[in-house]
Amino acid sequence: MEVCKTQAVEGDFGELFAAVCVFCRQKQGKLVADIFESLDVQDDERVQAVTDALKFECPQDWRIVSINCSCVVIKQFTHSCRDVWLLQIAGG
Repeated sequence: MEVCKTQAVEGDFGELFAAVCVFCRQKQGKLVADIFESLDVQDDERVQAVTDALKFECPQDWRIVSINCSCVVIKQFTHSCRDVWLLQIAGG
């Protein structure tokens, strides 16, 4: 997981895509949220990499409930509780 964290920040858009896929497969929503906190929305390749990874690998028990120009809200449902991550993707 540490390699993925590093590659998500320091790697190219392909490595970012792979890292987000791994985070989704391992249900590491906090790590996905961390990606959004540092994502430069002006970098089209990196934004597309994250979008594609979520499109292909977002766990079924996560629900993207809100998307707008300033944030994405993903809810993760678990057996014992419900966690909500607010993923900032722009200065809002």
